[in-house]
Amino acid sequence: MESESLVMTGRLLVSSADGLAQIASKSGNARFIIPELADEDSPEGWEVMGQSRVRVIASVKQFLEHALYDLTYAIPGEYRNLPQVEEQREKLRALLDGRAWPFTVLLHDLPAPESGDRSNESIRYQESDDGQGSYFANPDDHGPCQPIDEQLGLNKQDTAPEEQPCCVELGA
Repeated sequence: MESESLVMTGRLLVSSADGLAQIASKSGNARFIIPELADEDSPEGWEVMGQSRVRVIASVKQFLEHALYDLTYAIPGEYRNLPQVEEQREKLRALLDGRAWPFTVLLHDLPAPESGDRSNESIRYQESDDGQGSYFANPDDHGPCQPIDEQLGLNKQDTAPEEQPCCVELGA
């Protein structure tokens, strides 16, 4: 399976707050991309969210806020204040507050692996595949979306106390 081969399954032009409210249903085997944020490292655009273990259903605004949160808090401290990271955060803020409107959101699904492919990529694809491609939906036709971290199983508040990580001192 070629990881560079992608199929565009959805395109949305965001030019207002209504555009930010549109729902993106990103399959586990898809990428959420903003082409206007293309640079030397990402010539097709900035990947706001790549492949995930599960389908993620959220508003465009939620996807952008999730990426901004990750760039602010989920990266190692020594990288947070780098000029390139600050610039990426500012670009995301401009998309959220309207200074960079209009912009495009692309949903690109990976193609299904060939029959008989037993590579790790193929196995990962099969584990994440729910049989449905990515798409955009009107928020009026869709109920409220769960936070992205909850959909990805990253919400630590739901973990029982006995399952929460703890520190163990090794050696002395």
